[in-house]
Amino acid sequence: METLDLFAEEDNTAKIEHILSTLSAELRLAPNRLILAPHSGKDKASDILLEEMPYPPTPGEEPKARRTLPLCSFKRDKAGQLVLAVKPALFAQLPAPEGGILGARTPAWQMISFANDADLPEDYIKSLITLAVATYDSAASFGSCSRFAQCEAKGHCLHENILYAKGCFFGKRFNTLKD
Repeated sequence: METLDLFAEEDNTAKIEHILSTLSAELRLAPNRLILAPHSGKDKASDILLEEMPYPPTPGEEPKARRTLPLCSFKRDKAGQLVLAVKPALFAQLPAPEGGILGARTPAWQMISFANDADLPEDYIKSLITLAVATYDSAASFGSCSRFAQCEAKGHCLHENILYAKGCFFGKRFNTLKD
């Protein structure tokens, strides 16, 4: 199936980059942790990725991502329909938005298509990213950092690297006790 290159649609690229930049700040993510990238497959899709970097950074070394998690992928098919592919674990918690038509489901993706004249479902993409960060499980795992007493006093994690902090056992236990 031939696809149209979504990156050629400057409007959508600019919208998505703005969404990623705004959400990064709102969710306290380090810069460039939400990435818009060409899909690695043969189709001309675009991916939104969440990238966790090692912490603390090693001085003098070029940082390499510890973990890159694809959140969703999207493209326009030959007929001009916007097709959004969502990770099943995210889709289970956030069903298709209004106007979305469920398509094929694979172990890796749940497809949702939209009418030819449909705009990019910005609110749905924002909700997906917010949910992905909230439920993220860090590649790191540790007891606590030196700020645990301050975190307990404030009632939330104060670590500057929010994705890394998701691996804090103290924070997980603290959040469980709060609920």
